[in-house]
Amino acid sequence: SLQGRTIDISGSGLLASFVEEPPKDDQVRLEIMLPTSPPETVKVLAHPVRTTQVSENQWDVAYQFDDIDDEDRDKIIGCCLVIQRRLLRLKVQVRDQDKI
Repeated sequence: SLQGRTIDISGSGLLASFVEEPPKDDQVRLEIMLPTSPPETVKVLAHPVRTTQVSENQWDVAYQFDDIDDEDRDKIIGCCLVIQRRLLRLKVQVRDQDKI
């Protein structure tokens, strides 16, 4: 078991950062906690596509989902859309502030 931090996520995979080198197994089970209210955990089977050692204590790994429930994929995509809408609103607010 190894905890990491999600950098980017989509309906087909994710990029995560770890403080120690993760296993390079063919397939791993990922438990992804979505920032919903209340928080939901999605479990998927995935395989590493690319592993990069960024620094002495940081490894970034791109995973592609191999086995994910359709409902869980929809939860991830829905969460991504909520975050994108929030970011677009922030961008509009910043642009409006520039006009003042």
